[in-house]
Amino acid sequence: MSSKTPSSLKWLAGKRSRLAGKLTAYQHELVEVEERQLWLRNEIEKTAGLIAAVDSTIGLHEIQIEPSDIRPTRPRRKALFAHGMVSRSVLSFLHAHPEHWFSTSELMDVLCGAAKIFRTDYDPDFLRRLLRRRLRAMAARKILERHGERISNTEQRWRLSRQHTGRSVQRAADASSRCIT
Repeated sequence: MSSKTPSSLKWLAGKRSRLAGKLTAYQHELVEVEERQLWLRNEIEKTAGLIAAVDSTIGLHEIQIEPSDIRPTRPRRKALFAHGMVSRSVLSFLHAHPEHWFSTSELMDVLCGAAKIFRTDYDPDFLRRLLRRRLRAMAARKILERHGERISNTEQRWRLSRQHTGRSVQRAADASSRCIT
């Protein structure tokens, strides 16, 4: 005779499981942040050394000015992703896995990996909005399929549409037949 596990114990086990998963995710993110901090500290030291070199060069000029009087300018930010990179990265990944559904978070990891950026360097909501906007646009053009049910408010599942998969296979077959003849 087996005894039934009480619902309160099941709830506690589930709660502990979710919390343990959160803890693991935070620990991984902490390692990424510490690596980023180390890189930033090195960049700060290099830049401070370059400023000191420029300041000493300014002191050699015949017209004397105080280097600290020169106001810093904000560096121009280059675009986070090159033109078309979001679409190219997502499509190349989905072409490699045509029959599988992927969540928005999984595609975000693919995009960050392709761009060689840390997810923690930028506002995650900004990255997610950027990716979701692009995914919705590709779904409207029937390049991607969106799974009917949402995982959460910000999570959905995506895959390459069957029409698009067929066309890419046909293009590849046409290209290979041209090469053979």
